[in-house]
Amino acid sequence: MIRQYSFLFCFVLMLLSIAQLQAQHFSDWEARPGIALEHRFDNGITARVRYRPSFDGNMSHYKASAFGFKVDYEVNLNSWLQPSIDYRYKFDGKEGYHDIRYAAKFAPELSDRLELEYSPKLQHVIIPGEDPEFYLRNKIEMTYSLSAPWSVFLFSENYQSIEDGVQFDAQKNGLGVEYEISKTNELEFKVDIKNNSDHEQVGRLTLGYTYIIE
Repeated sequence: MIRQYSFLFCFVLMLLSIAQLQAQHFSDWEARPGIALEHRFDNGITARVRYRPSFDGNMSHYKASAFGFKVDYEVNLNSWLQPSIDYRYKFDGKEGYHDIRYAAKFAPELSDRLELEYSPKLQHVIIPGEDPEFYLRNKIEMTYSLSAPWSVFLFSENYQSIEDGVQFDAQKNGLGVEYEISKTNELEFKVDIKNNSDHEQVGRLTLGYTYIIE
């Protein structure tokens, strides 16, 4: 029964994502290529270093770059619980700021191929000369493993600003595919739609490459 409901959820989320892509008039399209190095330690810790530029103006103009690292820890008592911290320094060519994200991932396996992930996240943005900004983000993601080495995923994430009470900031929905080239090389492609509180709707294309250091 759980598996049937999971497939139904996955199908509905996919329809909503595709419907948004087809029906909405976007304020802009962004491209977000990226490269990462990752190492998985034997004690349950995974560390990742990443660089990602972004381009707006319908993917024709440089917008900013993000340099960062992320650390995940798989709790021994509950293999499906993974707290993490994600630090990023973002620079637009003139000014930079710090972006720190504290998260916990709950990811029980529903079957050998299907995984449902829920991730609450506190985002802390530090801009020099300004008051810190805080956001509460809740993300749900469904991943289905196809015939190796392919897997597909769908996700939805809500952003709430918590500076002056809890207020809606943005909603993001998307889908993507992962391809495991080898044990040490992975590719990810995703498309998502971000609806901001100012009614700006941005389509984003992300292509990421990860090299896993053994």
